[in-house]
Amino acid sequence: MRGVDIDKTFHDLRGNFVTSRFALGWTREEVAMSSGHSMRNLAMLDVYTDREAASRATAQRINEREKTAGQDHTQNENCKPPAN
Repeated sequence: MRGVDIDKTFHDLRGNFVTSRFALGWTREEVAMSSGHSMRNLAMLDVYTDREAASRATAQRINEREKTAGQDHTQNENCKPPAN
């Protein structure tokens, strides 16, 4: 495109995709299959992963899960025992 200066490469985009999938909790196999990496060399995913960003997102996901687990679900209609 004329007049557009893009300083991102395919590898930058791939790295963003790989990191975001790990942050969502995808397995290495799922990430490899969807990003075109070989299943024989899953270590190659480490080249593309921003470990700090993935770790932050994982910690946030765990914190949210723990908050939800600690909530009183008795107010939720789906969690109430059936009426006799």
